[in-house]
Amino acid sequence: MSDPLALKEVYPHPPVVHNIRRSCLESLAQAYRSKNHKKPNSAASHAEFIIATKARNANEYKIAASKQIAAIKKGEPVKAPPRPVQHRAPQDENQHITALKSLIHSLDELKKADYTIDMPGENSEDDDFQSCQRCGEYFSISKPHNECKYHRGKRTKVAERIVYSCCGRNAYSGDTYPCTTFHTHVYERTTPSSLHKVLPFVETEPSSNKLAVLALDCEMAYTSLGKEVTQLSVVNYFTEKLILNVYVKPQGEVWDYVTLYSGVREEDMVNAISLDKARRKLFQLLSPETIIIGHGLENDLNAMRLIHLSVVDTALLYPHRRGPPYKESLKTLSKKYLNKDIQTGEHDPAEDARASLQLVKRSVKLRLSGIRTIV
Repeated sequence: MSDPLALKEVYPHPPVVHNIRRSCLESLAQAYRSKNHKKPNSAASHAEFIIATKARNANEYKIAASKQIAAIKKGEPVKAPPRPVQHRAPQDENQHITALKSLIHSLDELKKADYTIDMPGENSEDDDFQSCQRCGEYFSISKPHNECKYHRGKRTKVAERIVYSCCGRNAYSGDTYPCTTFHTHVYERTTPSSLHKVLPFVETEPSSNKLAVLALDCEMAYTSLGKEVTQLSVVNYFTEKLILNVYVKPQGEVWDYVTLYSGVREEDMVNAISLDKARRKLFQLLSPETIIIGHGLENDLNAMRLIHLSVVDTALLYPHRRGPPYKESLKTLSKKYLNKDIQTGEHDPAEDARASLQLVKRSVKLRLSGIRTIV
């Protein structure tokens, strides 16, 4: 007889993180087994679900769980609490659209987050010398092919030490010699005028009968022109199905596809299309009023050289506890609020787009349930 031990989904979100719920579930199952319950796992799953649904915060959850476990072990009768009232996920697309519109960022918010909101002017500055994104050394983009030594991982705290995730070396000691060597420096253009100088921006074209909302994500490569799009993926908001996925051929000389993270390789460029054609395909799906969802979307739109002002950015929707300029990663947000592990290997832009829209759906459901706080 099947007796699965599994956590049940709690809507709109559980009061504690996944690891705590899992630990509680296993303790409940062990308590039921000690009393020779016929289906200890199923009983534990149901009990934990009731606790997680009724508790309003982590403290209430832990107290309720402790009482439940103690009652089971003592052999005391445990009254089955009333079945929790679950908010029904809204089915009306118009409700979703209305709630989504309330999440669209203001022009002031977009400007502070480095979105390009106006067509840039001319840039006559000499930008031949750039700072390498990896090692920080200044170099001439006309002569970039000098050895670059850097740490490809991030600084992270391990056992009270700040180390590099790539090699484990201490970030604040003499043991900081870079662990990665690359044959060239790389750089990224950041100001709208410098981006516009090498590849002009365009505005979303007016259109009718397009999608009201979609999610997108891009992969990029380092080229002689800075960072350029190599892959564009678009996901339908309501069905979460992939509706556009194209490889995009950079206009500049490719210096690094960043395959370790992007998953894009030189052979993917065989059937790649131009940036202009990729935007044309995107324009078949959207209008200026279409809500675009993404994470750190200013990077994708700037790389696409697209000015679009109707956006919901999960990096802004779920702000970092330390405030700007810090931003939570999509990986962190997905684990914290969706209990999902993403980006476990090479990035999949469709996976990232889905994670962003699922985070936005969570916020929409909370708003439609009358809850304004989302984090």
